[in-house]
Amino acid sequence: MSQEDNVVYLNSNAVRAAAGQEAYGRIRQHVVDRLSRALAAMLDKVDDAFFERADKAENNQIQSAYFMAMRQLRLERRRVEQEFRQALERPFADLGRARQRREQPATPVDEDSLTLLDNEALETSIAIDGMISKTRAREARRLLQLQRCLEQVFPRLPSDEDSNPFDPAQLVQAFVDATSDIDIELAPRLVLYKLFDLHVLGGVGGLYDESLQIFAQAGIRPPPMAARRSTSGAAGPVRTGRGAPTTAGAAQQPLLDGLRQLLGEHAVPGFAGLEPVAGSESTASLDALVGALSQMQTQSGAWRSAEVRETLGQYLAAAPGGTAQRIGSLEGAAIDIVGMLFDVILDDPRLPSRIKALLARLQIPVLKVALLDGSFFSHKQHPARRLINEMARASIGWVEPEQLDSDPLYSRIKLTVERILAEFEDDPQLFSDLLDDFLIFLEEEEERARLVEERTRQAAEGKAKIERAKARVSAEIQRRTRGYDLPEVVHKLLGDAWSKVLFLAYLKSGEEGSDWRQKLEVVDRLIASVQPQRSAEARRRQLLEIPQLLQDLREGLNAILFNPYEMNQLFKQLEAEHVRCLAASTEQQPVPTPPAPQAAAACEAPEPEPEPEPDPALLSQLQKVDELPLGTWLEFSQGDGPALRAKLSARLNDGQQLVFVNRAGFKMLERSREDVAKALRHGEAVILDDDQLFDRALEAVIANLRTARAGL
Repeated sequence: MSQEDNVVYLNSNAVRAAAGQEAYGRIRQHVVDRLSRALAAMLDKVDDAFFERADKAENNQIQSAYFMAMRQLRLERRRVEQEFRQALERPFADLGRARQRREQPATPVDEDSLTLLDNEALETSIAIDGMISKTRAREARRLLQLQRCLEQVFPRLPSDEDSNPFDPAQLVQAFVDATSDIDIELAPRLVLYKLFDLHVLGGVGGLYDESLQIFAQAGIRPPPMAARRSTSGAAGPVRTGRGAPTTAGAAQQPLLDGLRQLLGEHAVPGFAGLEPVAGSESTASLDALVGALSQMQTQSGAWRSAEVRETLGQYLAAAPGGTAQRIGSLEGAAIDIVGMLFDVILDDPRLPSRIKALLARLQIPVLKVALLDGSFFSHKQHPARRLINEMARASIGWVEPEQLDSDPLYSRIKLTVERILAEFEDDPQLFSDLLDDFLIFLEEEEERARLVEERTRQAAEGKAKIERAKARVSAEIQRRTRGYDLPEVVHKLLGDAWSKVLFLAYLKSGEEGSDWRQKLEVVDRLIASVQPQRSAEARRRQLLEIPQLLQDLREGLNAILFNPYEMNQLFKQLEAEHVRCLAASTEQQPVPTPPAPQAAAACEAPEPEPEPEPDPALLSQLQKVDELPLGTWLEFSQGDGPALRAKLSARLNDGQQLVFVNRAGFKMLERSREDVAKALRHGEAVILDDDQLFDRALEAVIANLRTARAGL
């Protein structure tokens, strides 16, 4: 190239770079302005959202949390908007320094300093990560195009999400930072994040398109994008019109080829096998097979495995100018394997029968996908496989309602199946789109259920705490009064009145709280105040302590709003007992002063009875119950009635009590740890695996084929 050519090239490049920088500046201003306006519009809706939830709150505490959050956001709104705008500006301004930041050496992590996130931090982290990942998945193509444009403006820019100021993580972090100093509780904060996700992140697609248009006007365009791949990231078959897959697709079929070899030259008993259509003279093209299957797809109902090959042969023979045709060995293997897969799926007892009936109608569309896309069998993340898996997973806890068509989950699965049957011809992209739609639906369903489940769990934990407090108070009173012949008024004071004071102290401060210990000391002092004392000095000390005792009793009872009239009557009776006790004969042997609670417990503890030998089978089931993660679904038999499906939601009382909820998050039953273990042992309860239905079916097919081949 000549020197003149070089000069022209450099000048053109410089002009283009300058145009790119100018476009970048305009985009920066446009993005910040648009997102700032979107945030302001979102904040306008916060009051209504919080008020609606406060109006539906199940107790005053939750209601107050929403009203307090509403007030705090009003006070802090201007600061939030300013800090959000500044935080949006920062990644755009720092873009040129992104590489330097990434090249800094990583700071070593001190493992001893790592701590587990508390529940609130974990909930918040999950919500933030969910917003980011969902938006990245939805806008993946636009984000990649913007990244490619940025790399032309900043040639040294690394190709990653951290360097992209458009990335959802940058937008979400800007909002999180701007609102982090607002003192609001977890529930309203999660609602706030949900509103940001809906009203701000939900509109970034249009903003990304506008930014790409500004870049294009400056001559900055992303390179042509490759054809969209399957969700797994693996290339599917490259199709040329309506012909057979090219070599690129065939290279993705090792699993199918292995299954074909496992089928062998003869049919596996019970299946159609690889026999050609009778009288065949030629091999049917993929175009002909897909066309015939598309005609079969329009027929309603499910297909049995043996019917598919026979009907397919009839359609091939009836094609215009058609003659009997052979089905190729690889295509025949796909037909047989898909048939076996659906047989296994429809035999799965964990899948509700109504859902089975819907999924069974997908056999022909899935067979078409298997023929068209060589990655179908070998990649777990294929959209068609994932869609079936997600619909099956969502159905684990589903129970057929009386009004079937009004059930949201059933209606959504039915709509998804009907769209596949009506719209799917030869582009597997439809499954990706429907998978995205279904995942969004599931997220909304699960968010509603999660909020209900959280309230259910809190109510169950509150109830358990109350029961634990009552039991602890009763045990302490019984232990401290054991062995004493106490007047009736003391029993009434402790049982009817002071037990309530102890109950509230336990709930407030727990066993280690000073308030709880002080209220227990009052019990010991009350018991000691009615014990006759031998010496004059002891009686004098007793007399001096009684006024303070009465004052402490009165303050404690007033704090719980105890009936004043009843309190005065009890105190009059107690005063009479004190007079009687002080006037008692000095020769009377006193009952000893109560020992310290710990010592008393040690002295009075009976000899422990030998524990029975543990049942090894029950111990195994108890261990299984203890290892069940929260969120596990179980099915409980109910005698002659329908089985009950419920999800493990909470463990109470140090894991001794288990709470189960339904799909909507409402409490279904509460069982002891031992009862659940016994139910599992006797087959009255079954753990429902939350694994992937399609993958489980494929494993079963492979196992069945190996068994069948071994028996030939």
